[in-house]
Amino acid sequence: MNRVKIAALSYILSSVMILMGFIAQFTSYSKYGAVWCMFGFGVISLMSFWYVQMLTVKAPFYKELFVFELVCSVSQVFGLILASLGDFSIYIFEGPAWFVWVGIAGCLLMLVGGVALLVKEIVIEKLEGESLLPVNQGGLKK
Repeated sequence: MNRVKIAALSYILSSVMILMGFIAQFTSYSKYGAVWCMFGFGVISLMSFWYVQMLTVKAPFYKELFVFELVCSVSQVFGLILASLGDFSIYIFEGPAWFVWVGIAGCLLMLVGGVALLVKEIVIEKLEGESLLPVNQGGLKK
């Protein structure tokens, strides 16, 4: 469960990095925004490969939480498509400035996907009765 939480937090972190890169387009530091976007896309690419590798391991499927899984996957995919479209249009094709807003919308969708994945894992942890607190695991003695 901790690996999926790390993946969810990495999705959130990379979405924020890409969002900062797009917001930097409105300042005089637009070249630094390109660097932020590049690092954000690198982190999200690594996390996507790692997450797919984690899914190949036999994991329990909770049909009650199918909505969270669907929201996470769909928002991650469409958010990544929109952010990539905005990024390529700005930096490679030097398109109009409204593509910055397309990239920002994609980043916000990816952020929703990361938060949905984190919420799903917290709900699964509550359902299974697992907790990370050492008191419940017998790590703390009086």
